[in-house]
Amino acid sequence: MQFATPESVSKAGIVTTKAETRPIASVVTANAEVGYDMTRYAQVGSRAAGSVTMVRVRAGDRVKAGDLLALIDSVAVGTAKSEYLQAATQVSARGVAVERLRTSTTAGFRNQADLVTAEAELKDAEIRLFNTQQNLITLGFTLPPLAAGAIPSATDLRLLGLPSAITADLDANRTTANLLPMVSPLDGVVISRGIVPGELVESGKALFVVADTSRMWVTASLAPADARRVAVGQELTFTPDGVADELVSGRVVWMSTEVDEKTRTVQVRAEIPNADGRVLAHTFGGARIAVARAEAAVVVPAEAVQWDGTANVVFVRVNSTVFAARTVSIGAQEDGRVEIRSGLRSGEQVATAGSYVLVAQLNHEKLGAGCTDD
Repeated sequence: MQFATPESVSKAGIVTTKAETRPIASVVTANAEVGYDMTRYAQVGSRAAGSVTMVRVRAGDRVKAGDLLALIDSVAVGTAKSEYLQAATQVSARGVAVERLRTSTTAGFRNQADLVTAEAELKDAEIRLFNTQQNLITLGFTLPPLAAGAIPSATDLRLLGLPSAITADLDANRTTANLLPMVSPLDGVVISRGIVPGELVESGKALFVVADTSRMWVTASLAPADARRVAVGQELTFTPDGVADELVSGRVVWMSTEVDEKTRTVQVRAEIPNADGRVLAHTFGGARIAVARAEAAVVVPAEAVQWDGTANVVFVRVNSTVFAARTVSIGAQEDGRVEIRSGLRSGEQVATAGSYVLVAQLNHEKLGAGCTDD
């Protein structure tokens, strides 16, 4: 393609730039949404029905694992503690009786049958004690070790599981043994609180949501054809809608094994760091996944590559007025740039802006060359 003068090249709006060698990645794009990391997310409910005595936190508060969220007054808790105390007392009493019978049997004052019966009764009491311990553990209590034959203190049992900062403020004469502490299972932020003091609550109903927001999930919805190019470990970059300069990056950690029946897309999940808490759950945006990367590729602006009807071409500037059409093989495309795998060397000048004028002229000449007179 030859122009009459360098000025005519400028008048045609043709601008050139050098092909350069630089890293480039082939990317897959998709719509995505931020969510909580569900391995660091907890819905906390009461393990027994009762009424709310105290609420210690509000939505937005930061908590540590084991911090008290609320106190529930539950009759079931008082009953479980009472049964545990009775069982421990029975084990202690039957243990003493067995030791006395052993001494008497050895001395010949009692027969062996009495000792066997007493030992069986002790074993039954120990089983009942074990069951009452399990009931309290199921309610969320941690029981201190109990020495053989020892009986737990009724006062200690009444305040079982309560932090010292709370017990110091409780009225010893009015505090019942029914108090069930609700504690945070992890370090994080209280996302929601669903109770107030005096409210009646049911067992198992979520009353608080606590989440560790220092790491979030980004779930992208990919077309099945694009999903085939994605693998666990690849880098994903998320851009929130409306905040183009606020990019966050992470690694793909999971890919769905099925196509969603409604959206006909494949779900892909990445973990992203969020130490400053700026990435918010349920934010929509776009995801870019780098599926391949070339560290030293010949790269040109995307507008330099034109389609002539049969192949991709670029126009290499030979001199101030001449451009040569080169058929090229393209690869990765990223941020408005294209990898040229063959047909072009780094450093060559290629037409960018106005290259469509050259391809139009090229196609016109092809059509002209194909015409014949009747």
